[in-house]
Amino acid sequence: VDIVPVRGAQQALPWHNYMKAALAYVKSNKYDSRFACALAYFMKTVLIVDDHAEIRRLLRMTLEDQGLTLHEADSGMAALAMAHTQRPDIVLLDVMMPGGIDGLEVCRRIRSTPSLAHMQVIMLSARDSMRDRDAGLQAGADEFIAK
Repeated sequence: VDIVPVRGAQQALPWHNYMKAALAYVKSNKYDSRFACALAYFMKTVLIVDDHAEIRRLLRMTLEDQGLTLHEADSGMAALAMAHTQRPDIVLLDVMMPGGIDGLEVCRRIRSTPSLAHMQVIMLSARDSMRDRDAGLQAGADEFIAK
């Protein structure tokens, strides 16, 4: 699991280490509550977007005991609708999703909508090439995490 800080940051914020721990949990099924505690400190509402129910379930299990309000979407269109209605602080957004609108396009639309542009968008992807990372960051993601 790797994190790339963007938007001029010199280094990742401390809570990004907890994001690494959560994704390591998703991969290894070993629970690390430090991630959930850190995220709860900084953010209160999280939108989890992934077309795989198992990934959404594992992320929800990691976050659910931390006093966060969690929402889930299984497609790009559902993610945009939830972003508009729920106004999450952070969006955990899968890059590759079926249905016409992938995570990159969701991110672009979030960034181009003034009422949504404040949201922190963390792209999650099974792909880890520099080209994939660049595409995520150019779409406006705050972070890009390879699963």
